[in-house]
Amino acid sequence: MANGSRGAFRWCAAGRLFLLVVLCANSCAIFALDPDRLTSQYIHDRYGSAEGFPDGAVWDVIQDRQGYIWAATQNGLVRFDGRQARVFDMLNTPALLTNDVRAVAETPDGSLWVGTYGGGAFRVRAGEFEPVGIEEGLPHPIVYSFHVDHEGGLWIATAGGAAYWRDDEPIRQWRSEDGLAHDRVFKILADRDGDIWFATLVNGLSRLSGNEWTHWDRDSGLNSNQVHSLFEDSAGVVWVGTYNGDLYCFDNDRRQPVEDSQSLPGSGVQSMLEDRNGNFWLGLYAGGLLRRTAQDQRDDAPVAALDGAHIFAMTEDVEGGLWLATRSGLQRLRDGKFLAFGEPEGLPAASYVVARDTDGRRLWVGTEGGGLFEVDGQVIRRLSTEEGLASNNISALAPAADGGLWIGTFGNGLHYLGSDGIETLDQTAGLPSNHVLALLEERDGERLWIGADGGLAMLHGSEVHIHGAEDGLPDGLIRQIHQAADGGLWLGSNGGGLAYFDGESFEVIDRRDGLSGNIIFAIHEDSNGSLWVGARDGGLSRIRDGQISRIGLAEGLPLTAVYAIKEDDLGYFWLSGGNGLVRVRRQRLDDLADAAADESTTPLQPWQDLMLFDSADGLRSTQFIGGFQPVSWQDEDGQLWFTSASGLASVRPDSLAINERPPPVHVEAVRVDGLSLRPGNDGYRLEPGSDLLEIDYTALALNAPERVQFRYRLEGYDRDWQQAGQRRTAFYTRLPPGQYTFRVIASNEDGVWNETGASASLVQVPRLEQTLGFRLALGLLAVLLVALVFLGVIRHLRQRERRLEMLVRQRTDALEQALEKVERSSKIDGLTGVANRGYFEQRLARAWAQAARDRSSLALIMIDIDHFKALNDQAGHQAGDEALCRVADALKAGIKRTADLVARYGGEEFVVLLPGADSESCTALAEQMRQAISQIALSHPALAPKQSLTISAGCVALVPDSSQVASDLIEKADQALYAAKRAGRDRVARYAAPSKILLCEQYPAQ
Repeated sequence: MANGSRGAFRWCAAGRLFLLVVLCANSCAIFALDPDRLTSQYIHDRYGSAEGFPDGAVWDVIQDRQGYIWAATQNGLVRFDGRQARVFDMLNTPALLTNDVRAVAETPDGSLWVGTYGGGAFRVRAGEFEPVGIEEGLPHPIVYSFHVDHEGGLWIATAGGAAYWRDDEPIRQWRSEDGLAHDRVFKILADRDGDIWFATLVNGLSRLSGNEWTHWDRDSGLNSNQVHSLFEDSAGVVWVGTYNGDLYCFDNDRRQPVEDSQSLPGSGVQSMLEDRNGNFWLGLYAGGLLRRTAQDQRDDAPVAALDGAHIFAMTEDVEGGLWLATRSGLQRLRDGKFLAFGEPEGLPAASYVVARDTDGRRLWVGTEGGGLFEVDGQVIRRLSTEEGLASNNISALAPAADGGLWIGTFGNGLHYLGSDGIETLDQTAGLPSNHVLALLEERDGERLWIGADGGLAMLHGSEVHIHGAEDGLPDGLIRQIHQAADGGLWLGSNGGGLAYFDGESFEVIDRRDGLSGNIIFAIHEDSNGSLWVGARDGGLSRIRDGQISRIGLAEGLPLTAVYAIKEDDLGYFWLSGGNGLVRVRRQRLDDLADAAADESTTPLQPWQDLMLFDSADGLRSTQFIGGFQPVSWQDEDGQLWFTSASGLASVRPDSLAINERPPPVHVEAVRVDGLSLRPGNDGYRLEPGSDLLEIDYTALALNAPERVQFRYRLEGYDRDWQQAGQRRTAFYTRLPPGQYTFRVIASNEDGVWNETGASASLVQVPRLEQTLGFRLALGLLAVLLVALVFLGVIRHLRQRERRLEMLVRQRTDALEQALEKVERSSKIDGLTGVANRGYFEQRLARAWAQAARDRSSLALIMIDIDHFKALNDQAGHQAGDEALCRVADALKAGIKRTADLVARYGGEEFVVLLPGADSESCTALAEQMRQAISQIALSHPALAPKQSLTISAGCVALVPDSSQVASDLIEKADQALYAAKRAGRDRVARYAAPSKILLCEQYPAQ
């Protein structure tokens, strides 16, 4: 690029920065990617076949006004709610002439526009695809892109020219004979001044200003005649990207392009976007993603991390996520609640200890095998054996009062890092061993306490004093040292519990005294004088006034081990463990500890009292590090740091990103007996004799859709709200005649509820015999019959008596048959012959109550036929019904005990209730059933050749207690079933408490 134009981007960026400041000053809160983070520190989500996406490239992506993500892919149009994709292709949408969808856009009237490669365009309204082709005025059936201008008009770039549509007026066209540089128009931009820019694939760039055309090509300022992207930023500057990877900006006089001085990796600037925080993003054809901040800082997103270097299009959603249409599928970057430092930023994968020096400027991180790392802002410097350390295995840190740093190693003793270099103290100098796991310099800086494998050592000047088992130390390995408010020391041991050292003797507290565990990983003393203790083998304990209280799973704390305890300025404890990071109200912990003997105390409630953070919040690992000191650190400004198996995780509690946006909720589909219904003016009409009603709903919380919670209620039928958890379908069987309103509400990943939700009106039309007219007519007929019988009695008394006796017998027989039929139909599914859902729920309630009384196990298998919808769509409902019957027969054949029950739960789902069965036997039976159905060899046209129908199964076994209800069994089995389907279907998954799903690899899919 030309050196003479190095100031071009800076000038344009300065304009963008000015406008950004104005926008921020007038906005209370915006969702956007944090420009202070490295691109590697954003959460990177990928979407593929597990979410229902077709294979192949994604060419374009947008978010519509309802909150759905729409993706134009090589194999169909996709609507995505964050959890499940719905694909529109030639199989299920006959209007489409090709599956290669290249462009998608939404116009202000709510219409969705779809452009295809060779099949023209479509306008989608109310679910109907209306073709827009050559006959409707489209210049060419190959559509490259759409652009919606400031007035709501739609510009269409095609292989045969440009087109414009607005307000149902006839389509206008522009071709080369009208002034275009070439007919192959790839992108169009209408800027704020009313000028129209046309990027062509053959002959450069054209601009239409009023009636005047201007062209740029290789002979007039561009380095390539293939122009791939156009963008107007917030300052009104027009940016142009070419196939060769060069970027040009047209300043406000719009005369000549100014070449940007910074070279770009790869070939081709394919897309551009400016987010709400002023980040300027470039999607490259073969070089990944590039970000320039409002301060003109450049950051390349690693190509490897993006799973494909070709970025065809980008869009920013309402929650601040950046969606990327790439050659290898749909991807997204988003902010997390936590800031990560790990391998992508220059730290080793696992960090063991963390501390900040006394001046608060540098952060020190110790690793296993990687040495010591100094983090100063975004600059990371490594110290290892090459710089004088005796070992690269760092197991303890302690900032010294004089500005130095004490460094404990695993195997090579103690180091002191000062201005004069590194000094070493090991076993030869008096340490009990060379394995140092805990360090504490007293507040006055006079003495250093050292926890080592072999005892407790005190370093005063050059003298070392050792305390061991002979002095009353409960265990030879000390993992934690805490100086109490009274000056004494609290010591956490590796198996001997907790010890208090007053300088003369040791007082020991362990599990026998009520402590939650004997392997102590964390000690914290709060402002009330309470001592909080985290154990590797038992959770959390509080010691106050000599009383010990334990808080664990039974009290609602979702951690079996506590590795670190930090208290912020907002009244929360932060606890790290082996399965995540928890923020919990300290007052609620105190309440629980004070009422430890009161069984009626309400356990900790998610979102209300605590939050469990995981990978969806930006944690690269939920496996935190414990047993070293310090594994967490709190800066003077309140920022918290935690060590994990994937580096450091940091958070500022006072600015924790909580999503306060209630998720939009939608009712997506209503089905009766497997057939989809269309709503009428009065809602959905359910014809007489309808059996199974299914209602699909969703909530568009895209940040962490797996955490969305639902409640629904069918007004006129349900008395209370039904807790659906993460399930997105409601089921009802044989509704009585009447009018109903289905309502559904949902919460986002941070527990913020959309209390308005969505609704759908339903009308169950009565059968003839259920109508009032029929009943009146039947009554009148009965009166006439009585009159005729009475007249017959007068004339033929004996004949009446005989006929009456015969009639009574016939009616009695008929009634008995009818009652028998009603009783059977109330229990049996009419299609498959197994029990129906209503009877299953009765049996489940009885079995649950019996298991609770007997303290016995109750197991449930939830089964779903894989790809059943595709089977129905491609082979027809008759084939689907046959598959349901064959699967039901195989399931019935699999149970041997009379107490077991097979039932159809809804649609293609079955359940198997197993009283008395444990988790292992339940899982084994599920696998036998899976194999039995695979051996049926029922062909499935939606699968590859020679593949047959399969099932996925989720298993759970519980011993009911007072904190659970029967629906918990169904929910856990449903979670396990979802995990089996997400792992690839045709397999069995088992739920293992708490909240853990195990794929049963001992029973691999065939």
